[in-house]
Amino acid sequence: MGAVTSLIYASKYPENVVSMVLDSPFSNFNQLIRDLAKSKTGLPTFLFSPILSRIENTIKEKTNCDLFSIDLRKNLGQIKNIACLFLTSKNDQLVPSKQTEELYNLH
Repeated sequence: MGAVTSLIYASKYPENVVSMVLDSPFSNFNQLIRDLAKSKTGLPTFLFSPILSRIENTIKEKTNCDLFSIDLRKNLGQIKNIACLFLTSKNDQLVPSKQTEELYNLH
């Protein structure tokens, strides 16, 4: 989560950041959760929609924060001039490397 936090900060305050090393940032939180649910259970993602919707609403209620709306692809325009080293692993058990590669390709 540190890489994601760094990307969000840099997109808001690009003048304060020169470069970043980003270890396995996800590109889209909603997709990450769906990918994890599918990979851990083997069940189709549509089965998780009601459960994830309930979790999302509970988080919004308790924290006033919409984690499921985090989409870092939207933030990359603000950090085009910041040098970034994206790190990922094909064997990452949490963040699929395709999400980090997507950010790298967009940067």
